[in-house]
Amino acid sequence: MTHEIQIAPRTYLNTQITRRINVSGIDVDEDLIKELLIKHLQDFNSKQRPKLSDAFEIYMTENTSAHRRKFKLNANQYFKRFVAQFGDMYLDELRHWHITQYRDHRLAEGLHPNSVRKHNNILNAMINMAFKHLDIDRLSPFRGLQIRGEGENTRPIPNITKELMHEVKAFLIAHPTPASMVGLIQLNTGFRISEPTLARLEDLVLDHDIPHLWIRKNELSDRKTRASIRAVPLLGISLEAAKELHSRAKRKNSPWLLP
Repeated sequence: MTHEIQIAPRTYLNTQITRRINVSGIDVDEDLIKELLIKHLQDFNSKQRPKLSDAFEIYMTENTSAHRRKFKLNANQYFKRFVAQFGDMYLDELRHWHITQYRDHRLAEGLHPNSVRKHNNILNAMINMAFKHLDIDRLSPFRGLQIRGEGENTRPIPNITKELMHEVKAFLIAHPTPASMVGLIQLNTGFRISEPTLARLEDLVLDHDIPHLWIRKNELSDRKTRASIRAVPLLGISLEAAKELHSRAKRKNSPWLLP
């Protein structure tokens, strides 16, 4: 539909009615005012409504474990996966449906239910902390998630017998790789695999009446409690394996027990 009429061969008259509003003595097009108002409200909402990225930033700033390497890796991974599936949503748009869909997607990928629970724990804690710091009076929609198969073992764990221990020991000795040396160290110490793996060379003290390995904080590893900082004696095959790793690290001029 045209709003122009021709009143001469090359002359047209626009008949469209434009409403104008007087603002402080100035006549302004009403449509222009509407456009500006809509834009202002949209900008205001986008700035005032926090998003998932805001929640993540708060979580990584305020959480007491945010400096831990493993924690940062997991939190970043779970956050990015959720955003990849749903986008950087506004917090007030989050529903329990979103975490159930996220759960189903991860399970369909083959992730174990216990691992899906770890994802949920981090995401739920992130939302709870954001609500607290942003004074949002609301419970996390990620709470109370049910995960089918959680806690079930997907494969039976064999009984640990002396015979099995001897078999494992013999196999590790026959295959003297760095990983095997770590396994031999674990046999007599009960170390977590990360403890000797992330130890510095200086943490291994061999010129002592009781050779030992210090488990303490460094660039790659942190200690959650004071009790986890300790010196663990080495003896038998564990000591021999530690000496072998020490020699290999020395040959490579590495500051780490496992270069």
